[in-house]
Amino acid sequence: MLDNLYVFVGLLAPDGTVVESNRAPLEAAGLTAEKALGRPFWDLEGWAHDPAVQAQVRDDCARALAGETVRHDLLMRTAGDGRMVIDFQLAPLRDDAGRVTHLIASGVDVTARRAAEKRQGFLLELSDRLRAAPGAAMATAAAMLGARTGVSRAGYAVAEENDGTIRVADEHGNGSVEVITGRRLRLDDFGPAIVAELRAGRTLVVED
Repeated sequence: MLDNLYVFVGLLAPDGTVVESNRAPLEAAGLTAEKALGRPFWDLEGWAHDPAVQAQVRDDCARALAGETVRHDLLMRTAGDGRMVIDFQLAPLRDDAGRVTHLIASGVDVTARRAAEKRQGFLLELSDRLRAAPGAAMATAAAMLGARTGVSRAGYAVAEENDGTIRVADEHGNGSVEVITGRRLRLDDFGPAIVAELRAGRTLVVED
């Protein structure tokens, strides 16, 4: 029945050894049951990308063995060296005498949800900062976008229609490229297609 659910579920021995697993986490990590069962949970390939994550999972097993239910987000490595954020939970399973006989590991893919939450948080922060400094709206937006995306440069320029140039008014850089604030650039150097889009007032995205 569990193999029909796209929820990650695993049964661990008290020492953290993987005893059983449904199909979803194995497929996500690119593993077979034969390669996963009998191994310490924290040594599985899903955590191998980061020793800190492995240490966290091992600590979680110790806490669950002590009777605590642990829940937090974990960054999991997936097949093809991808990444997935999971809402991870590890809970003790007790017998009638109250002894911990197994640990139940479970997880749900929340990658898209967490990305949407981060984007919403960024937009709210941007809105607050723009209201606080309306005179510096473009500079504030450029700095925040540059910091969020990690690009080498984010900025804005003002078009000078009379002489066919644009002036770089402000920019946010990460130090890896030359600062060009104040420099004038020829519009024609961007090519006629881009110039036409800009003059039409349309948002333009150039992927390079």
